[in-house]
Amino acid sequence: MKVLRIGFTMSGVVLGGLLAWRYAARRWRLPCPATIGWILESGLREWATPTPIILARMGVRPGLRVLEVGPGIGYLTVPVARRLGSTGDLVALELQPAMARRTQARVVAAGLTNVAVRGGDVTTAQLEPATYDLAFLVTVLGEIPDQDRALARLATSLKPGGILSITEVFGDPHYQRYAAVARRCRAAGLVPAGRAGSWRFYTANFQRAVSGARL
Repeated sequence: MKVLRIGFTMSGVVLGGLLAWRYAARRWRLPCPATIGWILESGLREWATPTPIILARMGVRPGLRVLEVGPGIGYLTVPVARRLGSTGDLVALELQPAMARRTQARVVAAGLTNVAVRGGDVTTAQLEPATYDLAFLVTVLGEIPDQDRALARLATSLKPGGILSITEVFGDPHYQRYAAVARRCRAAGLVPAGRAGSWRFYTANFQRAVSGARL
């Protein structure tokens, strides 16, 4: 009985902590803290949002130059980098130092040499203009207080014809509806380039217009 009581108590503490973070995250747009990064490593996450599906929807392929915003613990960083191969490269931009360290450790453990992990906020960090073929955010956009500035800067960092890919999962505290995402992306000078999935789990791609193309 004592073991059961301890188990129930610990479960209650964990559940209470998760609920408190969910409330705070929605109210103040807080990113997922490193202390609960284990959720991203659970089998439940992979079951709900399979990595191969996300990569296929984004159009990750060998040779691309890619920018990942908000890699967290790097659970997508490694498979993306592997798919890019030796002719592609990936920059992973992470706001939280603790998360950046975990991403770096995962990259090193995987023996990857085509990844650069950078610390910084997408709204203020230095982003190379017209450099990337693909930039992506997976359940990250809603964590950014100034989404319009972030999207405008990402649009500028893309090559003409480059893709900004945004994946959202219903149930995430920062879930963004497609209509709102599309409106903001159009305002940033990006045009819809395909959407896959349903409102529960979707990936929406937006393209930086090629010079002379009509928006």
